[in-house]
Formats: sequence, C-alpha cells, structure tokens
Amino acid sequence: MRTGKDKKAMVQQSDGPAMTANEGVRDLHEVVLDGRLDISRAGELRDRMLQVLERNEDVELDAGGVTLVDSAALQVLLAFVRGCAARGMTIHWKTTSDALEEAVRLLGLAGSLGLKTAQPDTAV
Repeated sequence: MRTGKDKKAMVQQSDGPAMTANEGVRDLHEVVLDGRLDISRAGELRDRMLQVLERNEDVELDAGGVTLVDSAALQVLLAFVRGCAARGMTIHWKTTSDALEEAVRLLGLAGSLGLKTAQPDTAV
C-alpha cells in the first residue's frame, strides 16, 4: 500500500502549483474507499460520489483498503474526478492499495485519475 502525505502536507491544485493546507486550500472532506469496488457496488459508489460532489469541498480519498476494483468502479471514479475538476475541487489521494494501483496502471488511467503509481501506465 502506498501512502500520501497527511492533510497538512502538500496538496496539488488542479490548475496551479502545490501549496500547503495552511496557504489557502480549503479543508479536505475525507472519503474512505475500501473492500471490493466492482460492478455490484458501482451504483452505490456513484451515489456516494455524487453526494461528495454536492458538498463542493476539496476531497481526500483514502483507498488503501480497496481489495478489488473493476472497470465499472474505475469509470465511476473517473467521472467523479472529472466532476471535481469541473467544479474547481481539488482531489488528494491519501492512500491507494496495490489492487487499485494495478487496475489503474493496466487501464492507463493514472494521469486521468490524478494518481502517481509506482509503475508507468501500460495501456496502448
């Protein structure tokens, strides 16, 4: 499992340089993603992410407990990331699991999701 920096550490702005939380970044709304994120939970995940979007707050995603992820869940996460960007919301990945990183890497979605994975994207 990879861990990011804590809330008071560096946060990457979507349209500018990194800055600390004490330099104007709003408080982060933490969202914990865990267990299986697959098609059977995609609707639940979508509803949850829509609620987070409605808050219009910067987001910290803790996905260190994700044990399985499929393309349906990744599609929901990608739509969420794009929705956040459209609203000017910042996303910070606190932790990511090996399962999430592998799925993201295989599909070449690291850049689109704002993730820095240990290995480069391999999708063509």
